[in-house]
Amino acid sequence: MNISKILMIAHAISALIMLLLCLFQYKWKKNGKILKGFEREKYLKRHEELGQKSLFILSIVILLAILGNLISGLNSGFSIFKSITPRSPHGIFGFIGAVLFYYLWKLGINIQKRKNTKEKWSNQKIKHGRAADIIMIIGCIHAFLGFLQLLKII
Repeated sequence: MNISKILMIAHAISALIMLLLCLFQYKWKKNGKILKGFEREKYLKRHEELGQKSLFILSIVILLAILGNLISGLNSGFSIFKSITPRSPHGIFGFIGAVLFYYLWKLGINIQKRKNTKEKWSNQKIKHGRAADIIMIIGCIHAFLGFLQLLKII
């Protein structure tokens, strides 16, 4: 087994962990409406802390994919640019999802800042929730396409 396959399998495993983290974070959308008092504050704090760490975790997932594609592409005679450019629907959905995930993350940071400075943040919260909805859809499509692509690689 060559290094690019190992990196792709590591990407798939880390992406699955990331998807589970997203599902866990997505539950906050429902739990935030149900929970009250101290319990709500506790879960909100955990949601915010995991949200801040999630961009770093996503970066690792993306790095594994880029390195795997780079090594595979260079071994196939592609240029560096063509090697790291998405060449499949899986890669395109991953790129779109990563950009949208960054937007979601920035919205979450802005909500925290606005809450701390007592500014209005309800519009940011609505956008954050809608972005989360879209990310969950894109993430599931991306995971399915990645599974199919992984079957071709292995």
